[in-house]
Amino acid sequence: MGRERARLAGVDVAEAYRQHGPFVWRALLRFGVPPNTLDDATQDVFLVVYRRRRDYDGRRSLRAWLYGIARNVAQKHRARHPHEVVALAEDLASSTELGNSCPHEHAVTREAADFVDRFLGKLDKDKREIFVLGVIEGLYVAEIAELLSLNINTAYSRLRSARKEFTSALYRHAARDRMLTKRNG
Repeated sequence: MGRERARLAGVDVAEAYRQHGPFVWRALLRFGVPPNTLDDATQDVFLVVYRRRRDYDGRRSLRAWLYGIARNVAQKHRARHPHEVVALAEDLASSTELGNSCPHEHAVTREAADFVDRFLGKLDKDKREIFVLGVIEGLYVAEIAELLSLNINTAYSRLRSARKEFTSALYRHAARDRMLTKRNG
């Protein structure tokens, strides 16, 4: 009966959690929620969804609505835990399925995560958010524009610019690696 009531009220909270829980968790991580509070923050997002389920009118996608709630919850969690610094590289490396990989593969994955973390740290906030959603999360630009309440052309422009900066950073990084290899080789 509770699930049916939630569905009639606008949002099936259990189904929203099943479909979008991992997305919300990753969004909270990217918003800087400390790893030891990610599960609590995710739960907080869906508590807000439950309380506000009647407010959802369907004009925005459910994912966009959840993203906005996650952004607000993350801000509150960061304020409660200001002493914790979260490095995206650590979170990406620890959340990557390494399975039975050898130490070399783990080191390469870690180096790549560190590179992405440094790159994201240098991007301005607007480009960083677009890059994470478009490149790391793999969302379509139309969905990103909706999530961030942007004009679609602005979203395309920012993503194109962020990708160009990433490509330039990769070239600089590769050139430095070649120079070091020459010097040490």
